Amino acid sequence: MTQPAASPKGSATILLRHSIAVRYTAKRKERLPMVIKSLQAGRGIAALAVAVYHTYLILYQKTGVPQFSGVAQFGYLGVPFFFVLSGFIIALAHHRDIGQPAALRDYAFKRFVRVYPLYWFFSIFYVGAAAMGLGDPDFSWAPAHLVEDVLLVHFTPDFASPPLKVAWTLFFEIQFYFFFALAILSARLAWVAAAAWFVGLLFIPVTNRWLENFLSYWNLAFLCGIAAYVLFRRLPARWWWVFVVAAILCLAICFAQFSPLELRGRRNIGIVPVSIGFGALMLGLALFEKERNVHYGRVIMLLGDGSYALYLVHSAVISVAVALYVKLHFTRMIPPSIAFFVILAVAVIGGIVAHLVVERPFMAWVRRNRRRGRQSEGAPASSLGSA
Repeated sequence: MTQPAASPKGSATILLRHSIAVRYTAKRKERLPMVIKSLQAGRGIAALAVAVYHTYLILYQKTGVPQFSGVAQFGYLGVPFFFVLSGFIIALAHHRDIGQPAALRDYAFKRFVRVYPLYWFFSIFYVGAAAMGLGDPDFSWAPAHLVEDVLLVHFTPDFASPPLKVAWTLFFEIQFYFFFALAILSARLAWVAAAAWFVGLLFIPVTNRWLENFLSYWNLAFLCGIAAYVLFRRLPARWWWVFVVAAILCLAICFAQFSPLELRGRRNIGIVPVSIGFGALMLGLALFEKERNVHYGRVIMLLGDGSYALYLVHSAVISVAVALYVKLHFTRMIPPSIAFFVILAVAVIGGIVAHLVVERPFMAWVRRNRRRGRQSEGAPASSLGSA
């Protein structure tokens, strides 16, 4: 019996979903954990690396004495690692939702509660302190800019930096979430949007900050993460070492060819090979864990679990600690090289406390209430999931 021809929309949906989805065979059904420990540990190391970079930067700005600059400046690379990891994790968590518009509500809810409440909570503290004359209110009070900062969406051509400086990365994160939402609505629409973006990247001149963000090479990091996940689902675990070696070689070449400054910025080409290297590294680590039980220390896993809270609060904690270090004349008693590690430790402890006291209880509350709501609607237990 002749099968009816698939519609173009249906073909696009099948192509994208099947490129990411799990493949079941008659011999074996592959079931992988939603949390890959190696990547969770990597998340914690990346958050620590960014904290090292900001400790170096803020201490240098206030004292004029650079500490461990040869190593600390590369801590900035925690940012592209986070972006690549985000692409991988979103594909892992939502690949079955592609081409399923009914799944958009659940996707939007999960992404919202994961990013916005904690960001708003700490931003309110920062803005409140600035309004009372505490800290450096080096952000725009213009209503349009504040609305952008609340929504984490840029719509003015020359936007200002957000009050919580590290939140600039969240604008890219939300931009990526919107793109993935297109894939959930329609796989064909996502392919068209991606093609249009690549055309813009090649041919549209960057004339303002909005275009600089929208056409930034940072966005390719998320796509590298998705590509790594696609390969992760398709390749056998025994190939893990190939990608780990390739990642080490790629990243080593990047570090040799590009200065730390060339690995930053929205339009620096060095971001691309670094993102590819991190994608290969994640792929290798994930493949290694595919058929093996791995164990990491409790501290590194706690850093991974609390990486978002650590990322949000560490810069403000470092700024306060450095200000006290200078204003109270501790510079006379404690050398900057020692102060560097003390301030870094305070920032990390502050981030972990924020995770344990604020983030973890909030997310547990969200999960409990969501579970009750789903149960009251008669949803099966298997559909409850985490936020």
